[in-house]
Amino acid sequence: MQRNHCGYLIQYKPTGEKLLYATDTYYIKYKFSKLNYLLLECNYNKEIAKENAKNGVINKTRYSRLLESHFSLDNVIKFLKSNDLSYVKNIILCHLSDTNSNQNIMQNSVYTATGIPTTIAEPGLNLELKLYPF
Repeated sequence: MQRNHCGYLIQYKPTGEKLLYATDTYYIKYKFSKLNYLLLECNYNKEIAKENAKNGVINKTRYSRLLESHFSLDNVIKFLKSNDLSYVKNIILCHLSDTNSNQNIMQNSVYTATGIPTTIAEPGLNLELKLYPF
């Protein structure tokens, strides 16, 4: 089955700030430069999902679909490491699975891999996106 995934590269012209938004994808083949913010799906941790499938928390069909349609923690980190992150001010992780992820693991793993402040998107979260200094 062919899946069409899409993301958005949003640039605020007055400051030149760039935000990359991507969700419902299992990888991103493109490289980006001079990004300031990333809003990325980080849906599941492979170890947690594998254990959940083994223990019947999720069925095999859901597990297989998960692997083909969502961004895993491992793939998020691979994507981040393949891009120039020197301008990135914040990485925001969204679309975390209720059963196949752990917020602390996701946030700490991304921060450890990149050294960039990492935030978990939650309902009502407001982040001011602005470059310093203007």
